[in-house]
Amino acid sequence: DLFTTPQIAVWLGRLHELRLPLTAAMAAKAPVLHAPLHAGRRRYARGAGEGGTAVEAEEASGSDGVEHRAAMNLEALKIAELFLRHERPDVLATLPPKQRHLLVVARRTPLTPPEDYEMLELPFVFAELGRLFRALR
Repeated sequence: DLFTTPQIAVWLGRLHELRLPLTAAMAAKAPVLHAPLHAGRRRYARGAGEGGTAVEAEEASGSDGVEHRAAMNLEALKIAELFLRHERPDVLATLPPKQRHLLVVARRTPLTPPEDYEMLELPFVFAELGRLFRALR
């Protein structure tokens, strides 16, 4: 509820024009941004300590940063689409075609994050399952 309908339309329109990378393949072709704009939540926190920077941490990780960038972008768009679809369907219906298309693409694109990417709900939902799998190793 921080954005008005026109602000949502402008924000999504800019993301569409910028061709926000939603998959690792798209992110690999996109220009590299500098920290903290695209540094993953956990990667930035780990890389920034001990005198290092998020950019250095990502460069050390290689293509892993590309996958994190795409997962973070797609996750944010999926959350926005879910909220608009369930909580503000009237706003979703009034969005211009490009903005709706971006949300449809985000909804249909499967989120396949890297192994070390921390999803918002995973620590809570799959905590017990994770402990069981670790015990099997």
